[in-house]
Amino acid sequence: MKTRILRIIIVSFWIAISAIQPVNASSRIAAGKNASGCIELFFVDTINKLYHRQQHSFGEGWSTDEWISDSVSGLLLCKHADESLMLFYTCMDGTLYCRYQTLPEYQWTNAEKFAAQVKFIDWVTDGEDRINVFYITTDNRLIQRYQLSPGSWSDDVQRADYAKKVTAGRNEDGRMEIFYTISGDTLYHKYQLAPGGDWSDGNYFSIPAQDLESCRNEDGRLEVFFIDTADTLRHKWQVAVNSGWSGHAVFAGYARKVLATANQDGRMEVFYTADNNYLYHRWQIAVNDGWDAGEQCGWAAYEITAALNEDGRLEVFYTGNDGVLFHNWQLQPGLFWAGEYPFIDEDQPLITFETYNAEPDYLPEVNWHVNDHCFISDEDGYWHMFGIVYPDPYSGIVNHVNYFGHANSAAVVPGSWNKMDPPFYESLHEGDVLWAPHVIYHENTYYMFYCGGGPLDSYEICLRTSPDLINWSDYRILFRDGIQARDPMVLWLEKEQCWVMYYTATYDSSGGYYVVAYRTSNDLYNWSERNIAYVDYHSGTTYGNTESPFVVNRGQYYYLFIGPRPYDLPTEDMENWEHPGYVGTDIFRSTRWNKWTNADIIGHTNAHAPEIIYDGEGNWYASHCGVLQGGLFLRQMHWYDGITSDHSHTVNTEGLFLSGTNYPNPFCRSTCVKFRVPATDLITLKVYNTVGRLMATLVEEEMKPGCYEVIWDAGNLPGGVYYYKLETVSFAECRAMILVK
Repeated sequence: MKTRILRIIIVSFWIAISAIQPVNASSRIAAGKNASGCIELFFVDTINKLYHRQQHSFGEGWSTDEWISDSVSGLLLCKHADESLMLFYTCMDGTLYCRYQTLPEYQWTNAEKFAAQVKFIDWVTDGEDRINVFYITTDNRLIQRYQLSPGSWSDDVQRADYAKKVTAGRNEDGRMEIFYTISGDTLYHKYQLAPGGDWSDGNYFSIPAQDLESCRNEDGRLEVFFIDTADTLRHKWQVAVNSGWSGHAVFAGYARKVLATANQDGRMEVFYTADNNYLYHRWQIAVNDGWDAGEQCGWAAYEITAALNEDGRLEVFYTGNDGVLFHNWQLQPGLFWAGEYPFIDEDQPLITFETYNAEPDYLPEVNWHVNDHCFISDEDGYWHMFGIVYPDPYSGIVNHVNYFGHANSAAVVPGSWNKMDPPFYESLHEGDVLWAPHVIYHENTYYMFYCGGGPLDSYEICLRTSPDLINWSDYRILFRDGIQARDPMVLWLEKEQCWVMYYTATYDSSGGYYVVAYRTSNDLYNWSERNIAYVDYHSGTTYGNTESPFVVNRGQYYYLFIGPRPYDLPTEDMENWEHPGYVGTDIFRSTRWNKWTNADIIGHTNAHAPEIIYDGEGNWYASHCGVLQGGLFLRQMHWYDGITSDHSHTVNTEGLFLSGTNYPNPFCRSTCVKFRVPATDLITLKVYNTVGRLMATLVEEEMKPGCYEVIWDAGNLPGGVYYYKLETVSFAECRAMILVK
């Protein structure tokens, strides 16, 4: 699957889409649910082109990008009482255009000019469900226009001589209220004296604010969120319906952007960016009640919007680092967030998986389950499986097993696995663990790495060796790594000429972010200090969503499989395996063996703790297991990543190579890349940004032997790190360069 990557110019904050919750046109991304129940998304890319995409059906995949207009600076999405949408967008010259949906199929009209010299816009519906638009002109006048009928609008009405930002809301009795900043950023407000009636004078509302927005409690009380000039996120709320206001209170200690919206049950939820633009959210504990302490829900956000799916699941869209467009959605209405996911082109899968068999391929006992496991073939060609085996948690059987399950088969083919005796027994005490075996073969010896020890803060990565997979040595403790160091997986790195062990851990010894850590070794016994290959924004000290890491090297690519995902920490007490994201694994792809980010995701599979197996005969398999899953299952998988060899773990670098680094490096606009071609071949030289988006193709042709140099002119691209990659079918080499602006 190919990730759709967007470069978004960072401008301002936003407000959620609903009939009463507006969105600021300073934004370059907007989303809303149409009358047919599908979410529609609009966004402006790095060269100011406006695009549109929408869900295929309720809560399902997305269409490809549809171009709408050029030279767009900001946009706003409104909703009529009949659920049809209306789109406003400003062009670079300040002209404001409008498009709206019509029957049948709620198609979109052509663009119509709405106003001139506009730089900021917001909206709200009045007591008669008519859309009211408030916009700020380039000379800072605050103007109101309202619908007389579909497609017909009032004349301009000036509401303030000077305004910089505005947000609008509606009281329970239908009276509209606007909040706006004046000179010096002081926050003012005006309100209707009666529904549909005259307006009050402008009144002081609160201390100076940089950004602001309004939302409404389920009981009708308006609430205003604003970021003051010291970057503190504050809020004020009506003390009673249609009544006066509280004093301002601190909502978060630091914020740059803010979004307020509501869950299906009416509880408000606020998303905001904190230090380093990390995305956090807080939600009301109950309708019209106080607020939860909140948690991180993404790595970075520069623009934020949200919409409710047809089934009530809230979905949030935001631009992250390097302009990647991400979204996060609830797995159930009001509960359980999926995680941070970039948009993926679902029409171009890189990996496909066949359906699992109805019956397990291996089951140790009735009412037992298999969990983390591994596969290895012996010298006679027989395959062996070693894995955690436990009684199901509700079987009433004592859950304290001091051995690994063991099965074998003459072939990987599903359905052919036979139970064998355990490889060894360990002396366990209550609270100790024996988890996640991983076996490799090297120089006539089998090495089994696994997690042992206990309690929680003293888990150990252990090693046993064997000449035949039957007789095993005593265990040897390789290292401890704070809380939850477990699930080891070992891979040989041909280019680096060393072993790497990936394993599940937390960011530091006391907990923190869930990570995939790694260590390297030259002898499989002595391992380096820990490093981190992947960091998730979830944190804790128990089970997380970076478990069971498995890495496959194909050509220049490294594929990382981790789970359980989609997965956000439960908002109520439940066991890990009861969570709706427990059966699920995300797949990431990188050209680096030691670095993956959320922007590298290329797919998902409904499997828990899968192992990826190549049978040596051209076939690939993925496994599935887990608590209450009914045993161990296998299914065939297929690759579509352009790698022609069945099992490519090495790269032929003989003859073709890049000559040093590019020069100059760093560079201000242009740089030179030199390389040598040893024999006539099809050569490509391409430039990518840090999340893998193709920025330029410098060479794509058959070239004769010789030395070459190519100049890359970066033009108006933003400064930062870029990568240039030289490759043929059998070779690839990638290096970094720095553009300084």
